[in-house]
Formats: sequence, structure tokens, C-alpha cells
Amino acid sequence: MANTYDVVGNLTRDDLRTYTYDKDNRLAKVTPLGAQYKNTSFYYDASGQRLAKLVTSGPATLYFSPYLELTSQPGNSLGWRKNYYFVGKLVAVRDSGTSAPAPSSTPIRTPTPGPSRTPTPGPTRTPTPSPTPSASVIFSDAFTRANSGIVGNSWIEKENVNALVEVYNNQLYFSKTTDQVNLPFVKHTFTKVTTGQLIWSMDFNWTRTTTENTYRLFMQLGDSATLSDTDQNTGVAISLVWENLNGVQETLASRKGGVDTSITTITGAKNLKITMDFSTHTYFVAVNDTVVKSGIPFSNILGVDTIRLFADALNEAYISGRTFDNITISR
Repeated sequence: MANTYDVVGNLTRDDLRTYTYDKDNRLAKVTPLGAQYKNTSFYYDASGQRLAKLVTSGPATLYFSPYLELTSQPGNSLGWRKNYYFVGKLVAVRDSGTSAPAPSSTPIRTPTPGPSRTPTPGPTRTPTPSPTPSASVIFSDAFTRANSGIVGNSWIEKENVNALVEVYNNQLYFSKTTDQVNLPFVKHTFTKVTTGQLIWSMDFNWTRTTTENTYRLFMQLGDSATLSDTDQNTGVAISLVWENLNGVQETLASRKGGVDTSITTITGAKNLKITMDFSTHTYFVAVNDTVVKSGIPFSNILGVDTIRLFADALNEAYISGRTFDNITISR
């Protein structure tokens, strides 16, 4: 069965599920087509931050902040996930697993114990868990090496005399683009991820400085087995495009089925964090740790093992910055 979409480009049905969105185009419900599977519902606050994910007769996940998630399993067992940031970047994750104690520093109010002096069940009054992270960084590059026309560190580059990428001032620098098609282009592989969550963080620094109206900068995660270096869409699970979209300059958009949908506008030095959820095949995007859009459907439903960055029809004479830095992919 072919995928179907609504009028703004949201995926509404694929071979496995139907997808329902709220009035703000946020994913509200995922309904599996098989009766043996369970519905999943999502809830948001007024700013668009996801508050909860509820699975019918299954776990309920509460998102208290970008730093803390609590999951209640049937039978009242409690799990937690805590995210640690440094200078706006995710550096570690701790994950209790089912029925583990929660961190003692959670911002949650818990009930006062009753007069029987038997503690009321809750996320406090238990030992602080071990600080050893259960999540791991599976790929990172801070480009802290000598200036070079070769990116190095196992990055694969595609260039020509009018499209060059290099390491400069400890950053990945697109030094020359000159309106080339899908160039310059870099990619790197990592251990394949097909389940759970994946977090992709990087520093972005691109600014349109003058009358450039046709330009596209692609930031993608995909499957190396099906990706094509000459095709912008095949084999891609996440496709972010920085571009002039319908007259709005410096739009960060998501691409699906060849259709670009606005996420936000972005210019200058920013940190981008993309969190993929393989259980719902959706992701959310945060700019400087503020979620700007959630419930974005995957471009294609597949696992990922490759990051790639490339320019298309972009002229460096009209764009300043042109760097990426501190790229991290973690579970």
C-alpha cells in the first residue's frame, strides 16, 4: 500500500499504521493496523513541548523537561531517563531500566508518607543510582585537528574545483560551493540504529547575507544500503533542509516525499538537536535546547547508519559562516 499524506505533507498512513495530528500539526495518535498492536497517544503543552506518551494498556512516559523522563509500566514499576548537557550539548544519558530508583534531584513533588510510616510509592526516598551512563555516544567529531583540505577521521568527501569542504579553525567548513548540484558533500557511517531512540546533535553556523534566493543545505541521516550520492531523497530517514521556502528565507524544513515543510527559521550560530523515536517513526527538533517542532514523520521508515551533509545550488558569496561543529550521535 502506498503511503498517504494530508494537505500539509504529514504522513497519515503507511503499511503498518495510521497517524493523527492535532491542529498544530503535532503527532497526536499512532494507530497500528494490526489488532495485536497497541495505540500510542501524545500530549503537548502550549509551547509545543511533548508532555507525555501513553500506550494503551502499556507504559506511560512523562517528559518533565529536556533533562528528565519518567516511564510507568503496568504494575506501577517505574523507570527513568536523565539527559546531561554541557554548554548546550548532550554529553551523557542515564537510564534506570524497569523498576529502578529515580534520581534524588527530580523536580517532582511526591506525596508525604502516611501515618503508618510506610513510604508512599514515588520517585523519591530511594538511593541515587550509579552515575555510569547506560547510553553511549556512537559517533562524534569536534574537528579538533589541524587545518586541512582533507576532512579526515574517515569522512568521505565529494568535491570539485568549485565545491570544496575542509577542516578550518577546528570546524567543518564549506569553503566553496558556487551553485553546484549536491556539492560539496560529506558523509560518515556509524553503528546502525533501528530501535529505541537516537539523538543527533551538532553546532550549525550559516547565515544568508545578501540577495541569494535559491539555495539548499541538506542535513540527513539514512541507511547506507539504500542511500544514493546523486539522489537527495532515497534511503533517507531524516532530511532537514535549510532554504528559501515559499519566500521565507533561512527556513529549516523537513522533507518527505519530495515535499518540504517548515519547522522554524534559523540563522547564525545555533545548536541543533534531533531526537528520533523508532517506535513511532517520528522525531523532534530542538534549537538551543528549545523544542521547535515535534511529531515530525520520518522521510522513509528505515534504520540509520550514515550522516551526510551537502549543499545544493548554494553560492558561498551570499552565505557566511558555512560551518558545522561538535557533531554527536548517541543512543
